[in-house]
Amino acid sequence: MSDINNGHKGKDKVIDIQHHKEILERDPEMTSLLLKMRKVRERVPVNYDLKEELRQKFLKHEPPGKDNSTQGFISPMKSKLQEEVAKKEKRVQLFQWMLFLIPFVIVIAAILYSSAGDKSSFIDQPFQREEREIFSASLGSKDFSVTIGSKGKLYYIFRGSLWEMKYNGQDSREVLAPETGMVFREAALSPDEKQLLLIAESGGKTSLFLVHLENFNKELLLRSQAGETLGQPVWSPDGGQIIFTVGKKSGEDFKYGIYRLNIAEGDKGPEFVTQGSHAAWSPDGKQLAVQRYNDNNEAEIWVVGIEGESETLWGLGGQPRWSSKNQLAFVNDRRWEKILSYDSEGNPLLISEQRVQEIWVADLEGKVKINLTQLPGPGTEDESKLLREWEAMGLKDTVIWELRSTTKDNNPQWSPDGSFLIVERNHRNHSTLVWVRAGGESNE
Repeated sequence: MSDINNGHKGKDKVIDIQHHKEILERDPEMTSLLLKMRKVRERVPVNYDLKEELRQKFLKHEPPGKDNSTQGFISPMKSKLQEEVAKKEKRVQLFQWMLFLIPFVIVIAAILYSSAGDKSSFIDQPFQREEREIFSASLGSKDFSVTIGSKGKLYYIFRGSLWEMKYNGQDSREVLAPETGMVFREAALSPDEKQLLLIAESGGKTSLFLVHLENFNKELLLRSQAGETLGQPVWSPDGGQIIFTVGKKSGEDFKYGIYRLNIAEGDKGPEFVTQGSHAAWSPDGKQLAVQRYNDNNEAEIWVVGIEGESETLWGLGGQPRWSSKNQLAFVNDRRWEKILSYDSEGNPLLISEQRVQEIWVADLEGKVKINLTQLPGPGTEDESKLLREWEAMGLKDTVIWELRSTTKDNNPQWSPDGSFLIVERNHRNHSTLVWVRAGGESNE
């Protein structure tokens, strides 16, 4: 090694050593020697322990001791300083982590606090929404009615007969056909799932029947008077009473009232409770939620005592259904405005008030309301038709016309455990039964 270094001093030779091509041109022998040395280094592993020992002897120092606190040649003073710096860095990192974790601790505490409250008013968030079609037929909404049991099955009215089907839409079968000239319109299953209320229509009159499911024998409870219609039967939570709607013709319109019938007391006649329709019984059996209309012809939900006392306006909506978890499902009109035409100066000419009828779910206080079904609004065909009608009339002033979606949801029915609903969806006289998750776990 010393001969090589002594024989090739100077900057030029260093460059030649780094660049083999130049060395090959200037000094072929040196090139050959360097290549042999490289091969030796590649084949013979380096003994680093020996290398370090020779280095220590050369520098006249003892090999590093086994005491790692000195870290070789690092003095104890310098090691202590490093320890102080390391401790300081750890304290800074710990403080930064605490600042990072504080928001998460606050969020977790808020979640725990909210979950400790009344869970009966909890509503699942929109991202948990789920629905699927279970039955479809080309029929109008008046030909459909559904009532749900807890044993994985439901009863529904189809083509005037009573049918039975599983939640998933399978094993559908007709279980009770009406007499000639009669059609069934509505059904309601008792809490013990042993009896069924049926509204039947025959000869322009309506009747309320009690059906025993063990043999499907039916018993007449009530028959409407002239100018009256019976409908919307609902069982009390204990199964001892029922409520239903009576519509009485007044001029060209019908006035609706809620009546109660105590089945347990036998022949005692129905008692008037309050004005309205689509009554729903509270889980504790002490209140009713009923539908009424205000002066603007908007559907409202009122909460009324079972004796007709303490009436309270709950909010806008119709067809209320009260779940076993103290939640309200209801039909809601979602509205918004859309400009369909402008004049030459960019001012709106034709404004469409678009509406879609959907099923919503809310807590009893009405503070949390969730759009459960989220239907599409009016289509482009409906908008184009409205625009053509407006242009044909030659209107030049700004007008607002109502335009409803051709798809709408009706008649929500809770499952006994309050985890899902069956909803009737109607599109251009085509009805569909839709299973919709509303919270909790399905019992399928």
